[in-house]
Amino acid sequence: MSTAPTQRPGGSRAVLYLRVSSDGQVKTDYDPEGISIPAQREVCERKARALGFDVVGEYVEPGRSATSMDKRVAFQQMLARIKTDKDVDYVIVYKLSRMNRNRIEDALVVDKLQRSGVTLISATEAIDDSRNGRLLHGILAAINEFRSAEDGADIRDKMAYKARNGGTLGRAPLGYRNVRIDYDGRQINTVEIDADRAPLVRQAWELYATGDYTLDDLSEVMADRGLLTRATARRPSQPVSKNKFAQMFRDVYYLGKIDFQGVIYDGRHEALVTQDLYDRVQDILDARQQRNTRSRVHHHYLKGVLFCDRCHQAGRLSRLIYTEAKSHNGALYQYFKCRGTQDGTCDLRHLPVWLVEDKIVDHYATLQLPQEFIDLLDARITEALRDEGQMTRRAHESLRAQQARLDIKEERLLDMVEEAAVSRDKVRARLAAIRAERDRIAQALLDTTAELSTGAQHLRDALDLIRDPQALYRQAPDEARRHLNLTFYERFYLDLKGETNADLREPFQELHDTYRSYHRQMPGRSGQTPQTERHPEIGVPSDQTPSSNPSGVYPDGIWSKRVLVEHIGFEPITSSMPWKRSTK
Repeated sequence: MSTAPTQRPGGSRAVLYLRVSSDGQVKTDYDPEGISIPAQREVCERKARALGFDVVGEYVEPGRSATSMDKRVAFQQMLARIKTDKDVDYVIVYKLSRMNRNRIEDALVVDKLQRSGVTLISATEAIDDSRNGRLLHGILAAINEFRSAEDGADIRDKMAYKARNGGTLGRAPLGYRNVRIDYDGRQINTVEIDADRAPLVRQAWELYATGDYTLDDLSEVMADRGLLTRATARRPSQPVSKNKFAQMFRDVYYLGKIDFQGVIYDGRHEALVTQDLYDRVQDILDARQQRNTRSRVHHHYLKGVLFCDRCHQAGRLSRLIYTEAKSHNGALYQYFKCRGTQDGTCDLRHLPVWLVEDKIVDHYATLQLPQEFIDLLDARITEALRDEGQMTRRAHESLRAQQARLDIKEERLLDMVEEAAVSRDKVRARLAAIRAERDRIAQALLDTTAELSTGAQHLRDALDLIRDPQALYRQAPDEARRHLNLTFYERFYLDLKGETNADLREPFQELHDTYRSYHRQMPGRSGQTPQTERHPEIGVPSDQTPSSNPSGVYPDGIWSKRVLVEHIGFEPITSSMPWKRSTK
């Protein structure tokens, strides 16, 4: 803030320069200027009156922490007035430290003022143009610089201590919020999950990890879903910009970590994303920063499930990144590369896309199980359902008998109320317990009817898919192949040579484990080595003895009824998709 120039007699015209270095020093009182600015003004005006000066203006820098004088708006306005209007003889500050805390800048400012015929005066320090005054000025400038550096080091030490102990430095990022809680009888500052924004922030990470969105796309999509920034005193809530998302996706804070001066510490706050999700997002960010791929989103149905087998064998988990690049003559090259090559931890050469696609098609042959085993397992499922039907009927009879007993108890309690033999409060409590037990029994009747048949249907769907999975995969379009990969596999591990390894999803892993156990127990059943034993990466190598009944199998290697109800929720590809299964 400044006042307009006024006509005053030369030699006695002064302006005041008032400054605090943070918003916190301003927002401390009913007065919008806080306490510090009015206090400085009062002392400076008293100094001006004592010297017989007329105050012709003031320049206020509220909450400006900029150390460089060039970045202080009010100060630059004051210098411009001094140079242009030439109506100022003195600049009065509360203390030299309010002007600056750098000896060199102090000397430069004083030199500029003196060249314009203006004298700097401190309202609380005895500095003037005398030799003693200039000496004191120089000493105070050096002391102020030392105190500034000392305060900065003290703050850094305290921040480092807080970071080492998992504390959040400054304002919590989007998805979290700063709160005060009562801890051991004390009010302390901490951070908690923002219940409104955290689910949307997590969605943003998950969407970007698919590789199907640019930062611009994500900003629009998340705005439509209601993700907005927190409102501040100066700015209302607004959609999250692409730059904000770019900053967010590099921040380890969302992993539950604290980054202070390049050192990562475990934070006390809850993580919003997993390490796997964070790594997938980093892969995409890194890939898009490469030359010729920065602003484009590349789509491939194998993205997200390919990993480097070389790194896997070394105990690391490194994703294969899909990349496109053009040569100088315009030819397009498509390949997968190991993320470990970027930081020098892996020497795997780039894998051409056509080679990777062929390796995955070849690997699907290892997924198939013999038809005789599938038929046998299907028959065992039918048998289990028949046996379970009898058990279910007996269970229902028992549950209905319990219901009848509860009805009798309820009638007796009501009779006791009429006879005033028991207090009404006790009766109410007992009736509530009886009704809760009746509800539990009713739910159990429903659950035992649906669980087994649902589990059996899921397993039959799974068996249907692996009758000839390679043919199914070959004829499927790209989008269907993506769904098949996500249905059957957790990960593929690839190298330039050797077998392609993979982690199967359930229930397919258990199907193969069961077949392996079944085949070992009946060696004379087939003259051929089972296909899965040629590829030990699918499960346990054939020369290892499985743990005691790991898959819940019968003595002949076929699943028990327990397994049928443990895979509810599996959703295989069905014939409703826009392509046909080869076995249909």
